[in-house]
Amino acid sequence: MEKAKMELKEKNNYTEESVFLNKLNFDEKNFILIRGHQGSGKSTLAKNIANAAKEFGLNESDIFHIERDFFMYDENGEYSKVFNQEVYKKADDKFRAAFTDGFHKKPKLIIVSNVHNNLGEIINYKSLAENKKGRKNERYNFNVLRTQNGFQNLHNVPSEHVQSVYLNMKDFNGEHLIKPVKPMNVKTLDRDNLPFNEEYQTYITK
Repeated sequence: MEKAKMELKEKNNYTEESVFLNKLNFDEKNFILIRGHQGSGKSTLAKNIANAAKEFGLNESDIFHIERDFFMYDENGEYSKVFNQEVYKKADDKFRAAFTDGFHKKPKLIIVSNVHNNLGEIINYKSLAENKKGRKNERYNFNVLRTQNGFQNLHNVPSEHVQSVYLNMKDFNGEHLIKPVKPMNVKTLDRDNLPFNEEYQTYITK
């Protein structure tokens, strides 16, 4: 059985975070989708973009930042340490409802930050953002950013799951690969035995 050594992908189209931020035009509507494995820096990047928008002059109400992780907390405010289909499905249902509600308010900046390894879902977001059949002033500039840092994830997701997400991330045409501050340092794993849930397109235990 072939072994796959998980090393940082050597690509020549890395983008510095600061370079991307400087190119953003906050006078226009922007929809930014951030993707990557757990601990890759998605939430930090999302906050940095939101802060840059505020410095430009956008108000809090102009910015809509949402992540599925926001809905992984229990009634006591504790992040769920159980990663199964039921927990994921409940969080995903809440996330989708909240996204729909927030999108319909037409904020100037939308930031969606999740693992996003389902390319079909990214295409759906792109179509929604660009809204080619709608009014021009309701369309968003759509950008996909991919983070690849190797930070400790905040939610205690098992390391083998994080590594499997990293190894199996699919490329999305036109995405910006944000240059990692702390590259992944991972081990050799058997690709065929990596845990993956086809139904939910995520790496969670059964």
